[in-house]
Amino acid sequence: MERFWSRVAKMESGCWIWQGSKTPKGHGSMWLNGRTRGAHRISWEIANGPIPAGLLVCHDCPGGDNPSCVNPAHLFLGTEQDNARDAMAKGLRRTSSLPDRQLRTRCTCNKCGKVWLSNNPNPATCANPKCRSARWNRKEAASGPSKKVA
Repeated sequence: MERFWSRVAKMESGCWIWQGSKTPKGHGSMWLNGRTRGAHRISWEIANGPIPAGLLVCHDCPGGDNPSCVNPAHLFLGTEQDNARDAMAKGLRRTSSLPDRQLRTRCTCNKCGKVWLSNNPNPATCANPKCRSARWNRKEAASGPSKKVA
């Protein structure tokens, strides 16, 4: 594990910043046991043992989430749903790919009055196939999977 710790810089903020290779989203990564692993996952396992199947290692840094942080005190285990809720609560993600968490945009066509829910906050045209007007009003509404509303 000397190789792991040689790539960690401890900051005054309390974050331990990964100095090795990183993913495009800023998560540290390291080649270990024949495959690339997330540095934050390795850190969690060093401090706490194996990660149970189906769980993610999520960030909760005091100054705002830092994907390069590997301080086990700033990490917690959670499901994909927990991680999505956490990111949305912190304003890091507007919507989630999880059906019960998706925020849909409620659109009303100014021309024909059709109301529909859209994944796209700025749909190009009305959902009414006979109208397809580019004029509509929108209002954000929490809902389940995308469905057209009459």
